Amino acid sequence: MTQQGVGLLLVVGLGLWAGWMLPRLLAPAVVSPALAQPISLELSLPVDCTPGKDCYVQNLVDTRPGSGVADYRCGTLTYDGHTGTDFRLANLQAMREGVAVLAAADGVVKALRDGEPDISVRQRGRESIRQREAGNAVILRHREGWETLYGHLRAGSVKVTKGQHVQRGDVLGLIGLSGLTEFPHVHFAVRHEGKVVDPFTGREPAAMACGEAVEGLWQAALRPALSYRPTAILTTGFALQRPEPARERDRPSLDGTVAVDDPPALIFWADVMGPRKGGQGRLQIIAPDGELLVDRPLRLEKDQAQRFVYAGRSRPPDGWKPGPYLGRVSLTASAVAEGDEQASTSTLVSEQRIEIR
Repeated sequence: MTQQGVGLLLVVGLGLWAGWMLPRLLAPAVVSPALAQPISLELSLPVDCTPGKDCYVQNLVDTRPGSGVADYRCGTLTYDGHTGTDFRLANLQAMREGVAVLAAADGVVKALRDGEPDISVRQRGRESIRQREAGNAVILRHREGWETLYGHLRAGSVKVTKGQHVQRGDVLGLIGLSGLTEFPHVHFAVRHEGKVVDPFTGREPAAMACGEAVEGLWQAALRPALSYRPTAILTTGFALQRPEPARERDRPSLDGTVAVDDPPALIFWADVMGPRKGGQGRLQIIAPDGELLVDRPLRLEKDQAQRFVYAGRSRPPDGWKPGPYLGRVSLTASAVAEGDEQASTSTLVSEQRIEIR
């Protein structure tokens, strides 16, 4: 806990490349400092969701050779050695409802695996998934030496067979929690002639300076939806006791559809993806008559993959005023690391209501 009344949880996203997932079928992927690859593969969205609304880009390709990290915009929306793009869901409830993973281009199924359980690596342990780090996965072979990988699929959801021809947009499976991961997502990776390619640049990671303006491999119509957004408010909700991140992420939140009777406490929480160093925000609870019951500042002291924050108060001595209570989180979010000419700052706001009778 970094400040009184504010909980903190750091989760580092994990996603692995195909060479580790199926070692007998694929040679290891290579991150090479060679010249840029020609752009000859056009990619559609590999998930049936709307980025920034019901799914989010949690991690990008690490473009910095050796130690240290940098994504294609010079930010830290990645981790050391990461070779793909992680499209995540807000919580486990969204995973259970089912979000399809789609073929990003026409191709042939080169390899696949299914049957790995949807259990966080924190519970299973790394040793239990050795050689199966990408969990349930599909690898597609495309024309001219291109391949794409779709990892961490939901157990029992793979819809294709080896050697099957697929068309762009065909369902391959569902987003899951299998393999070496702590949150529901699909690890989408691209390579050309065995070398890692960042789909946001169309280049090998070390072949260009971060921040350079390029078009990448995504279809032109997708680029606005996939613009660089390192920070997002994933979910918010109310709790009637001190919230536990794992519990709140695994169930629907208490919101305006629920009425409660005289709870012992009222706590508002928010699950934030990718908070950046220097960001500021507030957690607030507003009573039915407009009184500001809780107003807790948030100060972000470092870049993080994920942060769970909350603030609240105990039942007042004279009890709660009946009616709807509003929880609000606001957060300033820089669009990229300091020094990037394309940097910008915005304010993210999310609200939730709960009724007290």
